[in-house]
Amino acid sequence: GTVRICNNCSAPATIPQDPDGLPPTHPLPPTTAADHLIPRTAIIQRHQHTITGDWELFGAALYALTF
Repeated sequence: GTVRICNNCSAPATIPQDPDGLPPTHPLPPTTAADHLIPRTAIIQRHQHTITGDWELFGAALYALTF
């Protein structure tokens, strides 16, 4: 299918997730002390924002079709 780019970010609307929840474009290095310094919450929040925005659009369309 086509990859839709959201209006307010450069991330694809559908982000394939690896088991760690990070984009596959950023391969994880071996776990080190520096790995714990990565602001994972910021990364997660950014992805949740993208997913939430898509779900809001999906929910509105689903609501219009269902009710």
